[in-house]
Amino acid sequence: MIKIVHISPVFHDNWSYQENILTNIQSYEKDFEVLVISSKTSIVNYESPINLNEDYFLNKVRIIRLNFIFNFFNRFYLFKNLYKTLDSIKPDIIMIHGLQTLSVLQVISYKKKNSHCRIYADLHADYDISGKNIFSILILHKLIWKSLISYSIKYLEQIYYTRPSVKKFSMDLYSINDIKLSPLYLGTEFNLPTEEERFEIRSKFRKSLQIDNNDFVIITGGKLSEISNIETIIHAMNNQDFTYNIHLIIFGSIDDKYLDYLRGLILDKNNLQFLGWQNKRQIFEALVSSDLSIYLGRHSVLWEQSIGLGLPIVLKYKIDREYLNCNNNVHFLFSNETIELINALKQFLNTESYYKYILSNSRDAGPENFNFINITKKLNEIWKKY
Repeated sequence: MIKIVHISPVFHDNWSYQENILTNIQSYEKDFEVLVISSKTSIVNYESPINLNEDYFLNKVRIIRLNFIFNFFNRFYLFKNLYKTLDSIKPDIIMIHGLQTLSVLQVISYKKKNSHCRIYADLHADYDISGKNIFSILILHKLIWKSLISYSIKYLEQIYYTRPSVKKFSMDLYSINDIKLSPLYLGTEFNLPTEEERFEIRSKFRKSLQIDNNDFVIITGGKLSEISNIETIIHAMNNQDFTYNIHLIIFGSIDDKYLDYLRGLILDKNNLQFLGWQNKRQIFEALVSSDLSIYLGRHSVLWEQSIGLGLPIVLKYKIDREYLNCNNNVHFLFSNETIELINALKQFLNTESYYKYILSNSRDAGPENFNFINITKKLNEIWKKY
């Protein structure tokens, strides 16, 4: 039996973050015993209930919550009794979620006295998320975290990045060698439904919104703001030269003023549906019930989730987004002009063969590359080899 400990400062029970899904799937591997060590307090900017018990189970995953010795600005912290907890568990593998943490020093201290234990880590930061100002780049990343990672790296088997932009950020700011970096992409935790399941979900969902089964539904969502460019989608929809009636479904969080602005733009008010915040099952049903996803803002895990469910997707092109295009399943836009999106929609709506081509590619390649079960299975095989 291989004992695996995941260490994450953020772990909210039953959420759909990478550490939640990955640990849950791994726990059903017959050769693995999976544990999570996390904090008793949240270090993120939103409120969420946390189980304060020090030791409990979520399905087959054992959760251990520790206090902090100290925590400055939710960035610099050390876990209380982390070494003692690891020593009592005696893990074979430790996975650190978010290598930019002082707690890696505690893990290395354990590793030095337990050489058999293998240490892995992942990184999620890129220039969009973390490199927003000179202080962040020069002080926080190029000085503090780079020094910590440079010291730690010889004790790490591998460092995983969640998308190519994270790899570039890590190589640029932390000088991590390419050999030490491997992809561990995000994805959906839901399997691709059968055609019968899809029809049932689609019919029920569309009926609830009074959308005809033959209408064409575009979906977008996430943490939305002006940089999400939803108005570009609406301007393109307002074009009348389409062979289908088009609906736009928006879900997630959005400023009321921005939402009112969007509602004022669309010509047919009945063709814009705002669902608000949705849980993971509701998001799954909304994506499965749609015909096309469009995301014109910053990266969101919804991109990988849409692709993993076989849904055709339209994205603004950047070279570090090519990894999402695994079999011509992505339609890229190369400008900010509304006319390019209008022409793309004409291809989808007025040229049946083109949509069928993209849809077939999406169903074939998307679930293979962006389903967490497949992603975790590949990771498990690597971790078992030692």
